[in-house]
This record gives sequence, structure tokens and C-alpha cells, in this order.
Amino acid sequence: MQEYRATRAQEKWGSDSAEYYRALPRVPRDDPHHAIWRLRAKHFARLLQMLGDAKNLGVLDIGAGNGWLTNQLASRGHRVAAVDLNDDARDGLGAAVNYSSAVERYQAEFNYLPFSDAQFDRVIFNASLHYASSLAATLAEARRMLAPRGAIIVLDSPFYSRRMPPRGLTRLQLRAAARESNLELRIEYADDAWHKRVRRKFVEIKIGREPAHFPIILLFQLPTSNFQTPNT
Repeated sequence: MQEYRATRAQEKWGSDSAEYYRALPRVPRDDPHHAIWRLRAKHFARLLQMLGDAKNLGVLDIGAGNGWLTNQLASRGHRVAAVDLNDDARDGLGAAVNYSSAVERYQAEFNYLPFSDAQFDRVIFNASLHYASSLAATLAEARRMLAPRGAIIVLDSPFYSRRMPPRGLTRLQLRAAARESNLELRIEYADDAWHKRVRRKFVEIKIGREPAHFPIILLFQLPTSNFQTPNT
């Protein structure tokens, strides 16, 4: 955790301004991580479409970081709990002092979460699933906490066609872990226009390796006949 905090501080995550946190995932153009936040903003918009008009959903934000997603969902009337190992005041759970939304915060590991079975309607891995030490165990723990007709949603984790160090997932790994955890898998993209795919090919040629892509992953408990999300 000390190494992680040092790296994040060196990369200049966070701000001294409470308004900065309240505006997330929107950031100024001169933010050092503007491109990352722009992608997160697209995925957040898609997440809101998935949630639709539902109110008062029980949501678990795993890998909540500074709590921006927790805050956004709580301000829309959902019951949200935030989980992270990092309690830093700038980049971790401690940043909750910048928000007016009242949420519960828990410092815990992915595979040992302090919640009862079938407690949440949505379990969201918020740019965090790629940190799992055991993908199948992490998904099984998330499934344990899902209410009937619930869903696990994975946002902003890097995927590759083959394993890439130090962090990264492949669809093959995810499908195997989903089967082991008795979960049905669905993959979609917030923006999958053909010119985006062509651009990724050019980037791969330029940098000599496959660039990460960031699909939105949905995992449902079997059977899934009663669960509905908007069509892409």
C-alpha cells in the first residue's frame, strides 16, 4: 500500500479542491489524467443507461478509490457502500470528506468482504478487477453478495488478447473465471466505432505491442431470464 500510494502521488492523482472531486468524472483539459477520466465519463454515462429509472438500488463500489462513483450514485438516490484498501485522504476512501452524500466506507480486500449474502443489486468493480489476485475467487465473492436478478458490472479494467504484465486481463481468463463462478458473461463497449478499432491497430504498430482496450463487462447469476439491461 505504501508503494501504491507513492506511485499515485508521483503520478499526481487527486486535487486540493473539493470541487474537483464533486465534478468527477469530469476534469479540466489540463488535468494530467484527462484521457483516462474522459473514458471513465463515457463508461459512467453507459452505466447510468443500464441503471435506467431504478431508484434506491443497493450498490457496492469495489475499488472505490476517491469515491467519485459512490458519490455520483448516492446523489441519484441509490444506497451505496464503498470498498477499498486505500484510505488516503487525497486518493482513497478518505477523500469522502469532499462529498455531501452520506455513504458507508469499508477498508477491505476483494475476497474477504464484510457483507451478508444477497445484499446488493449491483456490484461494480470500479477500475479495479485487474488487481484481483485470484479472478475466480473474486468473482465468486461478488456473486455471493448479489441479490436475485442482480448483476456484477466491471468498468475501466484493461483487457488484452493475451496476458500483458504487470496488470491486465484477457477475455479467455474472464470467461474461465465466470464459468467457475457460475456466472453468465456479456461484453460491450461504450464506443466501438470502426475508426476506433482501426486507430488501435495503428497504435499497436507504432508502439510495438497491443494497446489495452476497456470493455464494459456484465456478469449475471444463472439463470438470467428475468434480468434486463438496455440493448447496445
